[in-house]
Amino acid sequence: MSYCSIFADVERLYNNIKPVISVYHDKASDIRPIENRRYTERRIMRVSKNCYALLIYFTGMDEEFKGQQRMIPDAPTLADVLREAPIVWRKHKDGSETVTIHNANAPYTTGWYEFLRRHLPAGLVFSNAWGKPHTIWSKTGEYLLPYNKFSHRARGDNYTYYMKRRALGATPKFERSLTFQRDVNAAHTWTLISEPYAHDRKSKHYIDKDAKAAIAPQLKELKQWMLTMYPIAETPRSWYHPDTYKQLREAISETKQLIGSDAAHISDSNAAMWWDRPSNAVLARHALEYPDSPMRVPMLMSFKMYVRDNNWGLDDERHADPKLMQSRLNNFCNRALGLKKKVGE
Repeated sequence: MSYCSIFADVERLYNNIKPVISVYHDKASDIRPIENRRYTERRIMRVSKNCYALLIYFTGMDEEFKGQQRMIPDAPTLADVLREAPIVWRKHKDGSETVTIHNANAPYTTGWYEFLRRHLPAGLVFSNAWGKPHTIWSKTGEYLLPYNKFSHRARGDNYTYYMKRRALGATPKFERSLTFQRDVNAAHTWTLISEPYAHDRKSKHYIDKDAKAAIAPQLKELKQWMLTMYPIAETPRSWYHPDTYKQLREAISETKQLIGSDAAHISDSNAAMWWDRPSNAVLARHALEYPDSPMRVPMLMSFKMYVRDNNWGLDDERHADPKLMQSRLNNFCNRALGLKKKVGE
């Protein structure tokens, strides 16, 4: 951990780290790792005497890191780096100190999350609790930290727009960040000075209740069958096990033949996630309508792995909460049968 609480700590951290000199780096590159010296992508960069950036992978502008910028034709500028570095420390003319924090540009970027937890200043805490929005905690409140769309991938996908904006001297609208100012009169106290982001608590999905009501009798029978067979059936280790995967592919192939042209669009690729694809809901519908459908057993197996892999307090299946099990089965069926839809569809 960098243990930086004030700007002077950041200056001291930079000055105490010797630049890496190797076959890939020379002294002029000024690569100063803040963790293990082998991890040169995790480093501190001196922008000016009043500005330092703590960098992680895909956020550098150094010559040796240009190979990582192949998503866009040109290497990032210094301004680009400051718009996506995880942590940017600044000391201003009036003596105040600020820290700008950027999130990663996509979910499951665990290295980035760990970097923020280890190197944010004392008094600021990054939280990414499972299923919750990413937030920064301080003594003054909790603030949403959205994904930062100003990234190499975003610029690659929107390269023409990005270059037009940069040519006009305008800042692209991809950047998402939080900036805090240190309270010099209170230890480890930071106040948000940038605009906060609102938590979007509106669901992006909805359940098609009319369609669900139309199949209510069949759905009740299917759920009852699945709950009855659940304790008896064996949970596959993985759909990707050769024998299990072969069994699933055969069931899908047989069901497609029974359905006919309406199932022609279904691909056999990545069949293990068949139940989580809205376009494949026709397979689950066949299991719903016909008790002897080849897809009944795969549907039950998929639900057992769905419960196991998401682990909602159901470690001991014999003592699982019946209400919780009913809730998870309902959620699973909504997804598998295509009843869960995106808003706007």
